[in-house]
Amino acid sequence: MTYRAAPWSRAVVVVSVAVTAGCLALSGYLFAQGGVPLAVALLPVMLVVGVFPFRIREYEWTGDALRVRRIFWTTRIPAGGVTEARYDPDALRGSVRLFGIGGLFVIDGWFWNRRLGRYRACLNDPQRAVVLRFADRIVVISPEDPDAFLAAIRSYAPLSEGSAVPM
Repeated sequence: MTYRAAPWSRAVVVVSVAVTAGCLALSGYLFAQGGVPLAVALLPVMLVVGVFPFRIREYEWTGDALRVRRIFWTTRIPAGGVTEARYDPDALRGSVRLFGIGGLFVIDGWFWNRRLGRYRACLNDPQRAVVLRFADRIVVISPEDPDAFLAAIRSYAPLSEGSAVPM
C-alpha cells in the first residue's frame, strides 16, 4: 500500500527558505568578490541542490519492507517484525542529529533522544510522526494520513492492543 508523505511542516519550510536564501546570498557575495574560484563561489548553491533530492514523496508499506520514495530513488527499510506502531507528534522532541539532514527540505538520517534512543528518521512533518518499533531498530516517518497508515500496518502485522495509537 502506498501513502503520500506529509507536506513540509512550517519549520521545514522556514529552514529551507532561510538556508536557500543564505546560500544564494553567500554565493553571490563570493562571486562578486572576484579572485574566488567559481567552484568555491558555487559551493553553497551546490549544497542546496544536492540536498533537495532527499525530499520524501511517499511511503510504501509491503509488510516485509517500508519503501521511502524520494525524487530520484527509493530507500528500502526492512520492516519485518514490527512490534509497535504509533502516532507521536512529540517523537523528535529533544533529539540530537547523529548524521543526516535536520530540516533543509527534509528531516532524514540518524538521530537520538532519551525517549526513543537511537532511531532513523525519514519525514517531512514532525507533527505527523509515526514511530515504528522493531526488535532491533526504530524508524520515524510522517505519512500524510497517519491513521490510514497505522490501519494498514495493523492489517499486515497484528499488534498487541494499544500498540497502535490513533491520532
